[in-house]
Amino acid sequence: MSLNPELETKAKNVLDQIRPYLQADGGDVEFVELKEDNTLYIRLLGMCGNCPHSRMTLKNGIETAVIRAIPEIKSVEQFEGKFSWFFFNLSRQISIISLYIYM
Repeated sequence: MSLNPELETKAKNVLDQIRPYLQADGGDVEFVELKEDNTLYIRLLGMCGNCPHSRMTLKNGIETAVIRAIPEIKSVEQFEGKFSWFFFNLSRQISIISLYIYM
């Protein structure tokens, strides 16, 4: 449970507004956690998870939109969980395989 449920709800709502733009490119975003220092942790999913431009999407797109809507948020960071490397590679392999399927 978050220390600030109202702020967490606002952050989730902003992510819901951003989601369609990411989904249009085959990606998605998932709320992970809002820390007490008001750092928002998210997970980029789908094509966004293994895109070479994901850092730019995170900082110039998502973080900018979140902080503009919720000035109390200090930063938005990519969650690097225990299985992030595994899922990154799995997502990458699926992307490669799908290229061959649609050729």
